[in-house]
Amino acid sequence: INEYIFHKLLQHENLPYLRYSFLPLSINGKYLGIYAMEEHFSKTVVENSGFREGPIIKLSEQDLRNEYLLMRNIDSQSNFSGISIDNSDISVFNINKLKGNSSQLSQYQLAYNLLKKYLNKKISTEDAFDVKRMARYFAISDLLQSTKSNSWRDMRFYFDPISSRLVPIGYDASPPIKSNSRLLSID
Repeated sequence: INEYIFHKLLQHENLPYLRYSFLPLSINGKYLGIYAMEEHFSKTVVENSGFREGPIIKLSEQDLRNEYLLMRNIDSQSNFSGISIDNSDISVFNINKLKGNSSQLSQYQLAYNLLKKYLNKKISTEDAFDVKRMARYFAISDLLQSTKSNSWRDMRFYFDPISSRLVPIGYDASPPIKSNSRLLSID
């Protein structure tokens, strides 16, 4: 239910959100209970959230996962700490939609350049992100203790072609069921 509430709060605050619902699941006539279904990143996510179509980007975790697996193979007791924005590429969702669509491709290139320049400290936060929406996103994440959604490697960004800024898309909030301490303003 926490994930559902997270998306409803994002929707209430006019932020991009994923549709999230609960459905009964049966396979081959065997009832398995109620399952949560979360929408995946696509054009419809952006449009259902009331925004104009634009690319959705993220920092790829592939290099990070490869480094982690390598370290675990070398030393299974290793405390992996190779998390860095420097070991991740910027990737886009629905890459096939960019092919042959010059408008979408140019928007992706703008989004890519914004995030890359920001990560390399060549532009300010205000030049890369819609700061008001980013603040609302982090406030909701902090309120619900959604620590995973506050991590750079787990964030997804919609490029708003109107403002030419990146806007966070909430997903996989993973709030703890029980917390002994409140961790507001993480990182």
